[in-house]
Amino acid sequence: TANPHCTPAQVARLHRKTGKTWEAQHQHDDALECYAQAERALGGASGTPDTLSPEERNEWIMVHIDELWVYYWIGIRIKWKRSSSA
Repeated sequence: TANPHCTPAQVARLHRKTGKTWEAQHQHDDALECYAQAERALGGASGTPDTLSPEERNEWIMVHIDELWVYYWIGIRIKWKRSSSA
């Protein structure tokens, strides 16, 4: 459970930073789950950029950028796996 004194952006930031830690360890599924938790902390699907505070919007952007990096690394890993087996 989140600290009741934390804002949604602060909770999302903690989840995102945890996800970055998993990403650095190549634990991509765990990282993606943390990014999903971060997005939920920001209101999930109802938390669109135009309805968020500036702090929340910045965190929303960072969550999505970090999520894209995981997909990038997953793609590279798959590409390397295919090319190394040839």
